[in-house]
Amino acid sequence: MGDRFKLNDIVLDTTTVAVGRECVFRGKIMFRAPRADTVSASWFGQPEQAIVTGWPADLGPFAGLSLAWASSPRDSLSGAILFDAKLGVQARPGMTARFVAGRAGAPPRLSSAP
Repeated sequence: MGDRFKLNDIVLDTTTVAVGRECVFRGKIMFRAPRADTVSASWFGQPEQAIVTGWPADLGPFAGLSLAWASSPRDSLSGAILFDAKLGVQARPGMTARFVAGRAGAPPRLSSAP
């Protein structure tokens, strides 16, 4: 699944917007693959974690992304792709697809010491 999607950028703005009865922040998910596209998203969270929703249904049965900073300085993200049960995904409750995203051209690093 990781080869299928390539993100160009994730922008989390602090401007609020009403979604249903909730007040959330605006954002954008910018893809390079499977097609170049910018998708409007909404997000909520705390300083250490953000939940981003608004994944387009035609890209797959995903509800959104759970993101957290993976390093200091803040140039890498780790997280999980959240599955959307309403779109017919048959997965164990709580199952996620984990990922780590870093700056393009950055040297590879281990997430923990060998």
